[in-house]
Amino acid sequence: MPREWASFRAHSLPVITVRKGAWAIRALADTGAQTSLIHPRLVLQFGLPTIGELPVVGIGSSVTRVSRVQLTELYVARWPLATCEAGVVNLDNLRLGIDLILGISAFVGYRLQFDFREGRLYLFSE
Repeated sequence: MPREWASFRAHSLPVITVRKGAWAIRALADTGAQTSLIHPRLVLQFGLPTIGELPVVGIGSSVTRVSRVQLTELYVARWPLATCEAGVVNLDNLRLGIDLILGISAFVGYRLQFDFREGRLYLFSE
């Protein structure tokens, strides 16, 4: 079964590099999140049009409606991620230095394996 992998700091959150064209984007791979989130600065940088609103619920918070965009042409290593929707949210308060959170819908078509000891996220093609 073919596989690719992305590295992150060992024994830490899986903050990986995702590519869109010539751009390198720091992203948190969060398979516990149903919805992906993107920072407004990336929306402006990529000229992504909003396509309505998306309800977002955080832990211990009520439902918030945020702008919705479509993420396309994102790559982890050499493999394309699924086209998915993302809510536009300022992620600066997380203090992770990220502009993107990839929820489970971004990884459709792959099996994932996290190796926190080695700091690798493996993607297996199905």
